[in-house]
Amino acid sequence: MDAPRSLAVVEFFADDQSVQWAETLEALDGRWTTVDRVLNSAPFKDILGIDIDPKTSIVSFENGDEISGRNLLQRILAAMAAPEFEFADIEDKDDRHKFVSKFADYNVKAAEGAPKWGFSSKSSYADPSTRSASSAEQGSPSPPENSEPNEPDRESQRAHSSSNRRQGADLNRKTLAPTGGPRSLHVQGIRLAPLYNECRRLVVKKNENAAALLVRVFIELSSEVYLEEKRVSIPPSLTSRSISEWSDHKVKLSEKVSAVIHSIDPLGKSPVFAQARMAIKNDAVGPFSLKMLHSYFHNHHVLPDETTVKASWDGWEAYLKALHASLNEPI
Repeated sequence: MDAPRSLAVVEFFADDQSVQWAETLEALDGRWTTVDRVLNSAPFKDILGIDIDPKTSIVSFENGDEISGRNLLQRILAAMAAPEFEFADIEDKDDRHKFVSKFADYNVKAAEGAPKWGFSSKSSYADPSTRSASSAEQGSPSPPENSEPNEPDRESQRAHSSSNRRQGADLNRKTLAPTGGPRSLHVQGIRLAPLYNECRRLVVKKNENAAALLVRVFIELSSEVYLEEKRVSIPPSLTSRSISEWSDHKVKLSEKVSAVIHSIDPLGKSPVFAQARMAIKNDAVGPFSLKMLHSYFHNHHVLPDETTVKASWDGWEAYLKALHASLNEPI
Protein backbone atom coordinates (compact mmCIF):
# COMPACT_ATOMS: atom_id res chain seq x y z
CA MET A 1 0.00 0.00 0.00
CA ASP A 2 1.45 3.35 -1.08
CA ALA A 3 1.66 6.13 1.50
CA PRO A 4 1.21 9.82 0.59
CA ARG A 5 4.55 11.39 -0.21
CA SER A 6 3.67 14.26 2.12
CA LEU A 7 3.58 11.80 5.02
CA ALA A 8 7.08 10.59 4.10
CA VAL A 9 8.29 14.21 4.17
CA VAL A 10 6.74 14.82 7.59
CA GLU A 11 8.47 11.67 8.85
CA PHE A 12 11.75 12.84 7.30
CA PHE A 13 11.59 16.08 9.32
CA ALA A 14 10.39 14.37 12.52
CA ASP A 15 13.48 15.56 14.45
CA ASP A 16 13.07 19.22 13.44
CA GLN A 17 11.89 21.08 16.56
CA SER A 18 12.29 24.58 15.11
CA VAL A 19 9.56 27.20 15.40
CA GLN A 20 9.78 27.78 11.65
CA TRP A 21 8.97 24.14 10.85
CA ALA A 22 6.14 24.11 13.41
CA GLU A 23 4.62 27.18 11.76
CA THR A 24 4.93 25.58 8.32
CA LEU A 25 3.17 22.44 9.53
CA GLU A 26 0.39 24.49 11.08
CA ALA A 27 -0.13 26.49 7.89
CA LEU A 28 -0.19 23.33 5.74
CA ASP A 29 -2.88 21.65 7.83
CA GLY A 30 -5.71 21.09 5.38
CA ARG A 31 -3.42 21.57 2.36
CA TRP A 32 -1.65 18.19 2.31
CA THR A 33 -3.61 16.92 -0.68
CA THR A 34 -2.42 19.99 -2.57
CA VAL A 35 1.15 19.37 -1.38
CA ASP A 36 0.96 15.82 -2.69
CA ARG A 37 -0.02 17.09 -6.15
CA VAL A 38 3.36 18.82 -6.27
CA LEU A 39 5.37 15.98 -4.70
CA ASN A 40 3.77 13.48 -7.11
CA SER A 41 4.55 15.52 -10.22
CA ALA A 42 7.26 14.30 -12.60
CA PRO A 43 9.14 17.66 -12.64
CA PHE A 44 9.67 17.40 -8.89
CA LYS A 45 12.13 14.57 -9.42
CA ASP A 46 13.32 15.48 -12.91
CA ILE A 47 14.05 19.16 -12.24
CA LEU A 48 14.93 19.14 -8.54
CA GLY A 49 16.59 15.74 -8.08
CA ILE A 50 14.40 14.68 -5.13
CA ASP A 51 12.84 11.24 -5.13
CA ILE A 52 10.19 10.21 -2.58
CA ASP A 53 9.29 6.52 -2.78
CA PRO A 54 5.61 6.06 -1.79
CA LYS A 55 6.11 2.36 -1.07
CA THR A 56 9.02 2.73 1.37
CA SER A 57 8.68 6.42 2.38
CA ILE A 58 12.38 6.85 1.55
CA VAL A 59 13.49 10.38 0.63
CA SER A 60 16.55 10.51 -1.68
CA PHE A 61 18.67 13.35 -3.05
CA GLU A 62 20.34 12.68 -6.38
CA ASN A 63 23.68 14.40 -5.69
CA GLY A 64 23.91 13.09 -2.11
CA ASP A 65 23.79 16.55 -0.49
CA GLU A 66 21.41 16.04 2.44
CA ILE A 67 21.72 19.57 3.83
CA SER A 68 20.84 21.25 0.54
CA GLY A 69 18.08 18.71 -0.03
CA ARG A 70 16.51 19.39 3.36
CA ASN A 71 16.68 23.14 2.78
CA LEU A 72 15.12 22.75 -0.67
CA LEU A 73 12.22 20.68 0.67
CA GLN A 74 11.53 23.19 3.44
CA ARG A 75 11.80 26.09 0.98
CA ILE A 76 9.10 24.51 -1.21
CA LEU A 77 6.83 23.65 1.72
CA ALA A 78 7.22 27.16 3.15
CA ALA A 79 6.16 28.60 -0.21
CA MET A 80 3.03 26.43 -0.19
CA ALA A 81 2.31 27.43 3.42
CA ALA A 82 2.49 31.14 2.58
CA PRO A 83 -0.81 33.10 2.78
CA GLU A 84 -0.49 34.20 -0.85
CA PHE A 85 -0.22 30.63 -2.16
CA GLU A 86 -3.33 29.46 -4.04
CA PHE A 87 -4.42 26.09 -5.41
CA ALA A 88 -4.55 27.70 -8.87
CA ASP A 89 -0.75 27.98 -8.69
CA ILE A 90 -0.42 24.19 -9.13
CA GLU A 91 -3.86 23.20 -10.48
CA ASP A 92 -2.85 21.58 -13.76
CA LYS A 93 0.25 19.90 -15.15
CA ASP A 94 1.69 23.08 -16.65
CA ASP A 95 1.07 25.00 -13.43
CA ARG A 96 2.96 22.40 -11.41
CA HIS A 97 5.87 22.44 -13.85
CA LYS A 98 6.04 26.23 -13.58
CA PHE A 99 5.85 26.14 -9.77
CA VAL A 100 8.57 23.50 -9.41
CA SER A 101 10.81 25.34 -11.89
CA LYS A 102 10.90 28.33 -9.52
CA PHE A 103 13.16 26.25 -7.26
CA ALA A 104 15.46 24.91 -9.99
CA ASP A 105 18.36 27.10 -8.84
CA TYR A 106 18.43 25.14 -5.57
CA ASN A 107 18.23 21.68 -7.14
CA VAL A 108 20.14 18.65 -5.86
CA LYS A 109 20.67 17.01 -9.24
CA ALA A 110 23.93 15.14 -9.73
CA ALA A 111 26.44 16.55 -12.20
CA GLU A 112 26.73 14.74 -15.52
CA GLY A 113 28.78 11.59 -15.08
CA ALA A 114 28.73 11.79 -11.27
CA PRO A 115 27.30 9.00 -9.08
CA LYS A 116 23.58 9.39 -8.43
CA TRP A 117 21.33 9.02 -5.39
CA GLY A 118 24.17 9.36 -2.90
CA PHE A 119 21.80 10.10 -0.02
CA SER A 120 18.54 8.53 1.10
CA SER A 121 16.73 8.87 4.40
CA LYS A 122 17.17 5.14 5.08
CA SER A 123 20.84 4.76 4.13
CA SER A 124 24.05 5.03 6.15
CA TYR A 125 25.04 8.62 6.79
CA ALA A 126 28.26 10.49 6.22
CA ASP A 127 29.34 13.67 7.95
CA PRO A 128 27.40 16.62 6.49
CA SER A 129 30.57 18.59 5.77
CA THR A 130 31.82 15.65 3.69
CA ARG A 131 28.56 15.51 1.75
CA SER A 132 28.61 19.22 1.06
CA ALA A 133 32.19 19.08 -0.19
CA SER A 134 31.39 16.07 -2.33
CA SER A 135 28.40 17.76 -3.93
CA ALA A 136 30.48 20.86 -4.62
CA GLU A 137 33.02 18.72 -6.48
CA GLN A 138 30.17 17.23 -8.51
CA GLY A 139 29.08 20.71 -9.56
CA SER A 140 25.93 21.04 -7.50
CA PRO A 141 24.39 24.40 -8.43
CA SER A 142 24.57 27.25 -5.96
CA PRO A 143 21.67 29.58 -5.12
CA PRO A 144 21.64 33.02 -6.72
CA GLU A 145 23.84 35.62 -5.04
CA ASN A 146 20.86 37.74 -3.93
CA SER A 147 19.06 34.81 -2.30
CA GLU A 148 18.80 34.29 1.45
CA PRO A 149 18.90 30.54 2.04
CA ASN A 150 17.80 29.32 5.44
CA GLU A 151 20.99 27.43 6.30
CA PRO A 152 21.17 25.77 9.74
CA ASP A 153 24.31 26.44 11.73
CA ARG A 154 27.12 23.90 11.70
CA GLU A 155 26.37 22.58 15.19
CA SER A 156 22.76 21.85 14.16
CA GLN A 157 24.03 20.03 11.09
CA ARG A 158 26.32 17.84 13.20
CA ALA A 159 23.50 17.09 15.64
CA HIS A 160 21.18 16.11 12.81
CA SER A 161 23.81 13.89 11.22
CA SER A 162 24.38 12.15 14.54
CA SER A 163 20.65 11.57 14.93
CA ASN A 164 20.35 10.19 11.40
CA ARG A 165 23.26 7.80 11.93
CA ARG A 166 21.47 6.37 14.97
CA GLN A 167 18.24 6.03 12.99
CA GLY A 168 20.07 4.37 10.12
CA ALA A 169 21.56 1.80 12.49
CA ASP A 170 18.13 1.16 14.03
CA LEU A 171 16.74 0.16 10.64
CA ASN A 172 18.66 -3.11 10.89
CA ARG A 173 17.26 -3.98 14.30
CA LYS A 174 15.55 -7.32 14.67
CA THR A 175 13.15 -6.39 17.46
CA LEU A 176 9.86 -4.52 17.25
CA ALA A 177 11.12 -1.59 19.34
CA PRO A 178 14.76 -0.46 19.66
CA THR A 179 16.35 -2.31 22.56
CA GLY A 180 18.16 0.72 24.00
CA GLY A 181 19.92 3.97 23.27
CA PRO A 182 18.41 7.41 22.61
CA ARG A 183 15.21 5.96 21.17
CA SER A 184 14.30 4.14 24.38
CA LEU A 185 11.05 5.11 26.10
CA HIS A 186 10.78 5.63 29.84
CA VAL A 187 7.75 3.45 30.53
CA GLN A 188 6.38 2.81 34.03
CA GLY A 189 3.43 0.90 35.43
CA ILE A 190 2.66 -2.73 36.27
CA ARG A 191 0.91 -3.22 32.92
CA LEU A 192 2.73 -0.92 30.51
CA ALA A 193 6.34 -1.58 31.60
CA PRO A 194 6.21 -5.37 30.96
CA LEU A 195 4.35 -4.75 27.70
CA TYR A 196 7.06 -2.35 26.51
CA ASN A 197 9.76 -4.84 27.49
CA GLU A 198 8.05 -7.38 25.25
CA CYS A 199 8.15 -4.85 22.42
CA ARG A 200 11.92 -4.55 22.92
CA ARG A 201 12.47 -8.31 23.15
CA LEU A 202 10.17 -9.57 20.41
CA VAL A 203 12.05 -10.48 17.21
CA VAL A 204 9.71 -9.48 14.40
CA LYS A 205 10.82 -11.97 11.77
CA LYS A 206 8.67 -15.11 12.01
CA ASN A 207 6.54 -13.30 14.62
CA GLU A 208 5.02 -10.68 12.33
CA ASN A 209 1.41 -11.23 13.42
CA ALA A 210 2.23 -11.07 17.13
CA ALA A 211 4.34 -7.94 16.59
CA ALA A 212 1.59 -6.25 14.54
CA LEU A 213 -0.97 -6.80 17.27
CA LEU A 214 1.49 -5.69 19.95
CA VAL A 215 2.01 -2.31 18.25
CA ARG A 216 -1.69 -1.60 18.29
CA VAL A 217 -2.17 -2.83 21.87
CA PHE A 218 0.72 -0.76 23.24
CA ILE A 219 -0.45 2.44 21.51
CA GLU A 220 -4.02 2.05 22.71
CA LEU A 221 -3.21 1.00 26.25
CA SER A 222 -0.61 3.78 26.62
CA SER A 223 -3.19 6.32 25.42
CA GLU A 224 -5.88 4.98 27.74
CA VAL A 225 -3.60 4.96 30.79
CA TYR A 226 -2.49 8.52 30.05
CA LEU A 227 -6.06 9.79 29.78
CA GLU A 228 -7.07 8.11 33.04
CA GLU A 229 -3.94 8.99 35.03
CA LYS A 230 -4.01 12.61 33.86
CA ARG A 231 -7.75 12.78 34.51
CA VAL A 232 -8.48 14.13 31.06
CA SER A 233 -12.14 15.08 30.84
CA ILE A 234 -14.47 13.14 28.56
CA PRO A 235 -15.46 15.57 25.77
CA PRO A 236 -19.12 16.31 24.92
CA SER A 237 -18.76 14.38 21.66
CA LEU A 238 -18.36 11.22 23.76
CA THR A 239 -20.70 11.99 26.66
CA SER A 240 -23.44 12.49 24.08
CA ARG A 241 -22.91 8.82 23.21
CA SER A 242 -23.40 7.83 26.87
CA ILE A 243 -19.65 7.35 27.37
CA SER A 244 -18.33 8.18 30.84
CA GLU A 245 -14.97 6.36 30.87
CA TRP A 246 -12.03 6.28 28.49
CA SER A 247 -11.95 2.48 28.79
CA ASP A 248 -15.41 2.22 27.24
CA HIS A 249 -15.21 -0.01 24.16
CA LYS A 250 -17.20 2.57 22.18
CA VAL A 251 -14.30 5.06 22.34
CA LYS A 252 -12.32 4.87 19.11
CA LEU A 253 -8.53 4.75 19.16
CA SER A 254 -8.45 7.91 17.03
CA GLU A 255 -10.49 9.70 19.71
CA LYS A 256 -8.10 8.57 22.45
CA VAL A 257 -5.03 9.64 20.46
CA SER A 258 -6.62 12.99 19.61
CA ALA A 259 -7.42 13.60 23.29
CA VAL A 260 -3.85 12.75 24.35
CA ILE A 261 -2.39 15.12 21.75
CA HIS A 262 -4.74 17.94 22.78
CA SER A 263 -3.87 17.39 26.45
CA ILE A 264 -0.12 17.64 25.86
CA ASP A 265 -0.22 20.17 23.01
CA PRO A 266 -3.45 22.20 23.41
CA LEU A 267 -2.36 24.80 20.84
CA GLY A 268 -1.69 22.12 18.25
CA LYS A 269 1.68 23.57 17.22
CA SER A 270 4.18 20.92 18.30
CA PRO A 271 5.79 19.14 15.31
CA VAL A 272 6.27 16.10 17.57
CA PHE A 273 2.68 15.10 16.91
CA ALA A 274 2.57 15.95 13.20
CA GLN A 275 2.74 12.34 12.09
CA ALA A 276 0.23 11.10 14.67
CA ARG A 277 -2.21 13.82 13.62
CA MET A 278 -1.95 12.65 10.02
CA ALA A 279 -2.15 8.97 10.96
CA ILE A 280 -5.54 9.30 12.69
CA LYS A 281 -7.22 10.91 9.69
CA ASN A 282 -9.77 8.73 7.91
CA ASP A 283 -7.98 9.01 4.57
CA ALA A 284 -4.49 8.27 5.94
CA VAL A 285 -2.65 5.31 4.44
CA GLY A 286 0.71 3.71 5.14
CA PRO A 287 2.19 1.47 7.84
CA PHE A 288 1.68 4.07 10.59
CA SER A 289 -1.94 4.93 9.76
CA LEU A 290 -4.70 3.84 12.12
CA LYS A 291 -6.29 2.17 9.12
CA MET A 292 -3.29 -0.17 8.95
CA LEU A 293 -3.30 -0.77 12.71
CA HIS A 294 -7.00 -1.67 12.54
CA SER A 295 -6.40 -3.98 9.60
CA TYR A 296 -3.94 -6.02 11.67
CA PHE A 297 -6.92 -6.95 13.86
CA HIS A 298 -9.87 -6.99 11.49
CA ASN A 299 -8.76 -7.63 7.89
CA HIS A 300 -7.93 -11.26 7.16
CA HIS A 301 -6.50 -10.25 3.78
CA VAL A 302 -3.71 -8.16 5.37
CA LEU A 303 -0.51 -10.09 5.98
CA PRO A 304 1.95 -8.11 8.12
CA ASP A 305 5.58 -8.23 7.02
CA GLU A 306 8.69 -7.43 9.04
CA THR A 307 9.45 -4.09 7.39
CA THR A 308 5.88 -2.79 7.61
CA VAL A 309 5.43 -3.76 11.25
CA LYS A 310 8.67 -2.08 12.33
CA ALA A 311 7.69 0.98 10.28
CA SER A 312 4.40 1.06 12.22
CA TRP A 313 6.34 1.27 15.48
CA ASP A 314 8.72 3.91 14.09
CA GLY A 315 5.81 6.03 12.88
CA TRP A 316 4.26 6.17 16.36
CA GLU A 317 7.48 6.43 18.35
CA ALA A 318 7.46 10.25 18.67
CA TYR A 319 3.88 10.16 19.96
CA LEU A 320 4.66 7.40 22.45
CA LYS A 321 7.82 9.12 23.66
CA ALA A 322 6.00 12.40 24.33
CA LEU A 323 3.08 10.56 25.94
CA HIS A 324 5.22 8.61 28.40
CA ALA A 325 7.44 11.62 29.19
CA SER A 326 4.32 13.58 30.11
CA LEU A 327 2.77 10.61 31.93
CA ASN A 328 5.80 10.37 34.21
CA GLU A 329 5.48 14.01 35.25
CA PRO A 330 3.57 14.65 38.51
CA ILE A 331 0.03 15.90 38.11
